[in-house]
Amino acid sequence: MKKDILIGIDIGSTNIKSVLFDSDLRIIANESEEIEILFPQPGWTEYNPSDWWRFVKSTLSRCLKNNQIDPTRVIGIGVSSLGCCTVPLNEQGDHIYNAIPWHDHRANDEVQFIEENCRDLLFEACGNIPTVLSATPHLM
Repeated sequence: MKKDILIGIDIGSTNIKSVLFDSDLRIIANESEEIEILFPQPGWTEYNPSDWWRFVKSTLSRCLKNNQIDPTRVIGIGVSSLGCCTVPLNEQGDHIYNAIPWHDHRANDEVQFIEENCRDLLFEACGNIPTVLSATPHLM
């Protein structure tokens, strides 16, 4: 079987997209599904991580089936996803709470704590500065 299909998967902030390309990089299939964005409190934003995997599987399956593409023809897969996103997991690797994306603003107090107590240490350790847009304050 000839391997000539490339897959692109985009896990975005509003939808999941799967695209199939031929060896000349022409689009031969394109499917997407909208993601529900959760707003449990003002300033909070969350996603159900199970939606990501379910929608990747369903969009990719539709791309392959609707275009009668044998999956053994796939030569490569590229994935892009939304920025920094905290997903709390248990010891088995299952999520135990919704995903908290970079645009969630619940960690303002934690950012202030880092700024006042260990800003320089954080920067020296990983090159980050305190901001609600990074994972560090959401993990506190």
